[in-house]
Amino acid sequence: MAFFVPGMISAAGKIEEEVLPAPNIVVFMADDMGMGDTSAYQDYTGNADAVQIHTPELEALARRGVRYTDAHSNSTACTASRYAFLTGRYSWRSRLKGLVAWGPQYDPLIERDRPTVAGFLRDAGYHTAMVGKWHLGLAYRNEAGERADGWSDADLRQPLFDGPTDHGFDYAYLTPRSHKSSAAVGWIEDRRIVGAKPDKRRSIEGFRMETTGARNYEVATAFLVEHFESEETREAPFFLWYAAHSNHAPHTPSAEVGGVAVSGQGKMKDGSRPPAEEVVKKKKVRGVRPNSFERVDFVYENDVAVGLLLNYLERTPDPRRPGKPLLDNTLFVFTSDNGSEKGGRESVGPFRGRKAKIQEGGHRIPFLLSWPAGGLGDGKVSTSGVTREGLFGLHDLYATFARILGRELSAGAAPDSENVLALLHGEEGAERSPLVLHGDLVRGPVLALRQGSWKLVVGRELVEEGELQPQELFDLAKNPLEGRPGNRLEDGEQRERLQRMSALLLAIFREEDFRSQ
Repeated sequence: MAFFVPGMISAAGKIEEEVLPAPNIVVFMADDMGMGDTSAYQDYTGNADAVQIHTPELEALARRGVRYTDAHSNSTACTASRYAFLTGRYSWRSRLKGLVAWGPQYDPLIERDRPTVAGFLRDAGYHTAMVGKWHLGLAYRNEAGERADGWSDADLRQPLFDGPTDHGFDYAYLTPRSHKSSAAVGWIEDRRIVGAKPDKRRSIEGFRMETTGARNYEVATAFLVEHFESEETREAPFFLWYAAHSNHAPHTPSAEVGGVAVSGQGKMKDGSRPPAEEVVKKKKVRGVRPNSFERVDFVYENDVAVGLLLNYLERTPDPRRPGKPLLDNTLFVFTSDNGSEKGGRESVGPFRGRKAKIQEGGHRIPFLLSWPAGGLGDGKVSTSGVTREGLFGLHDLYATFARILGRELSAGAAPDSENVLALLHGEEGAERSPLVLHGDLVRGPVLALRQGSWKLVVGRELVEEGELQPQELFDLAKNPLEGRPGNRLEDGEQRERLQRMSALLLAIFREEDFRSQ
């Protein structure tokens, strides 16, 4: 499996085409991390050093590659955004119209026959794995080995009936939900519940929230080592979805990750340490608590894990490209499943809202990408990196990976995903079609349409009843905080825009050809 990368310049100054094997792919997805939670975006967010969490490894990744400022998680909550990422399908098209997968047992949200990006890559010859937080529903078995009706008759001694390995992953090591809410089950490896005692169906051993970060990294690196040691897989590309638990509350950083100290080491950019959570609880400013040292350490845990993974890729030879490190032909993405939940006002950067809210702070996320061999960054920490502004969503990675590999998507696969490779490269004139966003656990399952700098927010009636009722219209270029005085909904000068965007959103919702609108 190989493809051409045009525009490579030889030592003689001639433009050549290099035949590359398919790139390895790593998607590192933080949990509840806003753009302002990483110093890689400090110049963009304008955060002062005293309130900016220092993430040196993410800064280095931004310099190695490309930083994007208008990337979105599709939804403002974790289950829905993960569904969209894996399926290339807007999450509000699934049975989950709002909220998240609740409880110790939630039926799998990804339909059994729904194509996933992991399955697509596996069919393309990739060795696929996911590590960390799943939160897309699981099906257990009862004592007889049949599919359990629910949690009441689930027998954790039995292998899973439905999990990640049924949706494209060759290997999976996961918790069902976030670290706290997974305590009833603990860790699952492939189909086997690792922590279940043989004599008690639902009693687990050895699951501690403050070790999830260390465990995720340990398992992820073990997968990579085994991948290259095995004769069956070492010549194949790999896909790793690293779904970190950090920094979802409660904030429980590991003592160390991969031998690097984490707990007690997180700092602000000015070198200071914030107070403890018990102190910041009393210091709300307009309903928002400032960052605590526990949360800063938990964010720093992601930074450490990213740095260690990049170091592994940099020092490990690529068996498919002798003389080159793995890092050169690895498409490495750092992002988040939605905006910040906890933390200071600065965590969402120059925007309003946070996790669960339809405002930009709920779904505009950090997105750093490095792929030196593919022309996305040069892989050098000594350079300044590149910043681009193109609009896209995490679900667009599905169609983009297909374009990189030169493979057609199967019928019904990734219906809402668009190839944004030209946009990622910053090609002039490249833009994504209108993007639909989903969220707001407070007002219900509302939708928003982004088209250029304009944003139309409609009420929950569209998702629940198929009736579109506009609520807000903002020009984010002039009103990034989406302040009510800047709501242009009643502005007569914007009547045509409102009608056009409403028609676009309705056509997308109905799965019609919206390009004719």
